[in-house]
Amino acid sequence: MRVATVRAASRAALAASRGLSTSAPAATDAAASTAGRAFRVQPYDDVPLLERPPRPPVDASRLFTRAPIGAHTDADARRYFELRSDELERSFPEGVGTGVSREFAATNLPALMVRPSALAARRAIDALAADAAALRSASALVLTGARGAGKSATLSYLVHAARSSGWLVLHLPSAHAYLNGQRRFAPLAASRVEISLVAAPADSADGAAAGLGASATELDALFDVPAATAALLRGFARAHETALAKIDTRTSQTQALSRALNSQLGTLADLVQLGTATDAAGADTELCSHALVALLAELAHVTDAPVMIAVDDANIFDRATAFRDPHTAKPLPARSFLLPALLRSAATAGSSMRRGLVLCAPSASLSYHPHETPRAHKRRVRDERARTQSWAAVDVRARGAEPPAAGLTLVDVPPYDEAELSAALSYYAHCAAWLPPAELSAGLAPAKAGAADGAARQVHLLTASRGEAVRKLCTRLG
Repeated sequence: MRVATVRAASRAALAASRGLSTSAPAATDAAASTAGRAFRVQPYDDVPLLERPPRPPVDASRLFTRAPIGAHTDADARRYFELRSDELERSFPEGVGTGVSREFAATNLPALMVRPSALAARRAIDALAADAAALRSASALVLTGARGAGKSATLSYLVHAARSSGWLVLHLPSAHAYLNGQRRFAPLAASRVEISLVAAPADSADGAAAGLGASATELDALFDVPAATAALLRGFARAHETALAKIDTRTSQTQALSRALNSQLGTLADLVQLGTATDAAGADTELCSHALVALLAELAHVTDAPVMIAVDDANIFDRATAFRDPHTAKPLPARSFLLPALLRSAATAGSSMRRGLVLCAPSASLSYHPHETPRAHKRRVRDERARTQSWAAVDVRARGAEPPAAGLTLVDVPPYDEAELSAALSYYAHCAAWLPPAELSAGLAPAKAGAADGAARQVHLLTASRGEAVRKLCTRLG
């Protein structure tokens, strides 16, 4: 009875504060007087909002590095470097991976941490660029690690570093978005251009890059997503506009395509421009598919500059897409589409290039199919491991199940160490993504990374120091 009286008094006080009338004012007043002896009834509008304590100071000069990415050393490790708007457009015209874009949106600041693992991978790539023989034998670098450890951020860092060092980088920031982010797909057989023009030649003299080509029969059975392919080519053109104009075309595919279209395709810039052309309505034409086939064949023969094909969410190329076969209504596998079919696998694509390699990162967050039971998932992964032409096999080998294939170099991306976790918490506090408690502020500076702070230990226990989980926790607490 007493609880009901108190609740009635609270409702009456709230209605009175908002100018509403009650049906029984006398009873309400009596209830309010009775409830007043239990606790003070206060309208919601008069309750003061909780004020945040002042934000603890963060030394931004020690949190960020001003050195350009090409000059990063161990002294810049565990610090952040901010990407200016022009630098972001120049290095990532195709965009960044899903995890990196969420990081930028949460902090409202495009910045990446200089991680020791990324520095080691960048040094390995620079060493390969200086040694032609080593680059020829190393077909692919595969970033491995736990879900949310920072594989996409590391891949973005390496793409930025490679482009700054003069590499030609064909960057696919999300294989999942490439295959599932568009509504329209088209069979290559319906193109008005003869498929045989861009098919891989039968002789090995010009077809040394067989891994980046396909026969006319294979191309005839493939599909493509023209909007996604054209976007990929536009980003590649904007990132390397000057360099592409200096590299001449040399394959028979490009020469045959040039004669058929009666257009001059003397440089890679001309070839990419053909693939980014649109019709009168502004829609992408089917020429982008043929330009992609010819471009991959050209990149396999380029020796003027080192070439990199960077693919994030690479294991999506082993899955089914959201598109359905027009005849059977079954989901089309990713290998029914042009780009996955041409690349075949990381090892095959990398070994097919005379002066290039593949950089890829499998996605652990997209490892399960919708409505897939754990038993079905294990069975499918086991089947994918058995295939030699597989992008998912590299993710399995990283866990020690079996040695990597020839030419594959596994680069482990570990979770944050103690110093990296402290730097990340300082960064989120600086960006106002979260407000650490006062007792945490003293131990957040990178110089005091070794201090075992109580709140930092709690963050580690809640997130296992995985970058994605740390960001989500901080933004939710913010």
